[in-house]
Amino acid sequence: MKHLLTMLLFYLSCFATGQNNGLYQKDSLQAVTEPDLQVTETILADSLAQLASTKQGEEKLSAIYDLVKFYAGTEKALHYMNMLEQEALRYGDDSFVGAAYMLKTMYYLELPNPDSLRWWGAISKEYSLQHKRYDRYFMVEGYLIQSYINNGDYKLAQFRIGQMLMKALEWRNIDGEMTAYEIMAMAYIAAKQPGEAIEPLKKAIGLLNKYAPDRKLFLNDYYLLLVQVLVESKNYTQALEYTAQWEQLLDNFDATKKGTEYENLSVDDQRIVMEANRSMCYTATGQTALSKQSLDKAAAFSQSQEIAAAFLQPFYHANVVYNRGQNNNQQAIAYLDKMIRFAMDNQQDVPWIDFQLIRSDILADMGQHEEAYNLRRQMNQRNDSLNTLLFPQQVQEIRTIYEVDKIEAEAKMKEVQYRNRLTLILTVAILSLLALAVIGYFYRKKQVAYRELVRKGQQWAEIIPPEDICTNPEEDEAVSPDESPGNGPDLSDVAVMEQVEQLMKEKKLYTNTELTLDTLSNTIGINRYYLSKAVNRCSGKSFTAYINEHRIKEAIRLMSDKKTNNLSIDGIAYESGFADRTNFYRVFKKMTGLPPATFRSNLQAN
Repeated sequence: MKHLLTMLLFYLSCFATGQNNGLYQKDSLQAVTEPDLQVTETILADSLAQLASTKQGEEKLSAIYDLVKFYAGTEKALHYMNMLEQEALRYGDDSFVGAAYMLKTMYYLELPNPDSLRWWGAISKEYSLQHKRYDRYFMVEGYLIQSYINNGDYKLAQFRIGQMLMKALEWRNIDGEMTAYEIMAMAYIAAKQPGEAIEPLKKAIGLLNKYAPDRKLFLNDYYLLLVQVLVESKNYTQALEYTAQWEQLLDNFDATKKGTEYENLSVDDQRIVMEANRSMCYTATGQTALSKQSLDKAAAFSQSQEIAAAFLQPFYHANVVYNRGQNNNQQAIAYLDKMIRFAMDNQQDVPWIDFQLIRSDILADMGQHEEAYNLRRQMNQRNDSLNTLLFPQQVQEIRTIYEVDKIEAEAKMKEVQYRNRLTLILTVAILSLLALAVIGYFYRKKQVAYRELVRKGQQWAEIIPPEDICTNPEEDEAVSPDESPGNGPDLSDVAVMEQVEQLMKEKKLYTNTELTLDTLSNTIGINRYYLSKAVNRCSGKSFTAYINEHRIKEAIRLMSDKKTNNLSIDGIAYESGFADRTNFYRVFKKMTGLPPATFRSNLQAN
C-alpha cells in the first residue's frame, strides 16, 4: 500500500487533463470516430465562428463563449476571450463581461502566468462583487488559491481558504462554502495530508445534499476525492460506506437521466474508479474474493468506448495491489507498466520514483534482491533528495513513522492552541459583556436615583411657604447661643417673619451677594437681635441657612428655565446670590444630594 498518495495526486492530474480535453462533452464529438475527428472539429469551429460574426446580442455572445471553450488552453481562446469582453461591454451584458474576466483568470492559471493571474483575478472579483455574483467571486478566489497550491505554498493557501470560508459564512453563500471546503481538501491532498482532507469533503457533500439537490451530479467529484483519501488514510470501513453511497448516486442518475439533457452521458468511468477503490479496501482487509469481484466489475465497465483513459489508472493500480497480495508478481508488474505507458502517452508528469519503488518492492517479493537494490540505487542517483533509500529498510520505515507522528503531533498541537485561544477569547468576551451589563445596570440605577433627586429638588424649589410660616426649630439646626429660639415664636416674631418673607418673595433680597443680617436689619428697620430671633424661631434655621435655602431654590428655578440655558454653573451661583463658587457647590450638594453640574445634566435628561 506504499506510495498511494503520489498515485492519488497523479490520478487527480489525469482527471483534470481529461476534463480539459473535452472528455465530458455531450455533443456530437462523442460519436465521431478518430479519423474523422479533426474534420469534424474544424467544421464545428467554423460554424461557431460564423455564428459569432453574423448573429447579434446574446446569440453572438453565446457563440463567442462556445469558441472560448472550444479552444480552451490555446492562444485562440485568449483571442476570443478579448472579443467576448469587448462585445459584452458594447451590448452592456454584465453577465458575459464577468464571464470573460473569469475565463481570463482561469486561462492564466493554466498557463501559468502569476502576474496576469493576480491582475485578472482582482478585476474579476471586484466586478463580481459590484454585480453581486458571489458564486463567481468564490470561483475566482478558488483559482487564485489553486495557484498557491500549485506552487507548494500550502500555508498561504490555507490562510486564504480560511478567509474565503469566513466570507462565505458571513454572506451566507452556499456556493462559497462548498468551494472553500473543496479547495481546502485539494490543498491537504497536495500537501500530502490526505487524512485532513476527509472532513472538508464530508462537509462539501453535506452542503450539496442539503442546499443544492438539483446539482447532485457534482457529488461524483466529491465522492471520488473522498473515497480516494479514505483509502490513502487506511480508513477502509468508511471508504466502503461512502463507496456504497456513491454507487447509489450513480444508480439513481442512470435511472432518472432518460429524457433529460444528460440522457447520453455515461458514468461508467466513475464506476471504474469506484470499483477500483472498493477492490483496494477489500484487498487491505483480506477479503480477496470480494476484491476480485470489484476488479471484474471495473474491467467490464472499462470496455465502454466512452471511457476516458485517465479513469483507467486507478483500475491499473488496484490490479497491482491485488496481484501483489496474491503473489502474482508478473501480473502486478504488467499493470505497473500500463500505468507508466499511460502517463507517457498522455504527457503527464510521471512519478518515476514512486513507480519504480513499487517495482523494486515487487522484485524483492519475487526474491530478486539484487535487481531490487540496483533499481533503488538508480532512483537515488536520479533524485538526490531520496538518498535515504540506500539505508536499510527498517531505518526507512522508522523515519516514515517518525515523520507521520510529527505531522500528527503538530496538527494536534495547532488544534489545541486554536481551541485554547478560542476559549480564552470567548471567556474574555463573556466576562466583558457581564461587566458591561453590571456597569450598565448600576449606571442606570444611579441615573434613576439622580433623576428622582432632581424631581424632588424641583418640587421643593416651587413650594410656597404656608401662611403659618413659624414652626419650632429642628433639634439638629446649628443656632448660635445668642439666637436661641427659647420657648417658640411669639406674635412679634410672626409679624417680623411675615415682613421678611414678603421682601424675599417680591424683591428677592437673597440674590444680593452682599446680604447679611445687618443689611437686612437696616433695610426693614428692625433690631438685629429681634430679626435673628424671629428667623430662628419661625423657620427653625439660622439666618445663613434660611437665606441659602432661598438661594438654592432660586438656582434650581434658573436651571429649570430654558431661557437661562446659556448660563454657566458659576453664573447661576452668582445670579442666585452666592459670591463664592466653592460655597455654592457645598450648599447645593448638601440640600439636593447632587453637585450642581450633575443636577443640571439629569434635569435636561428628564
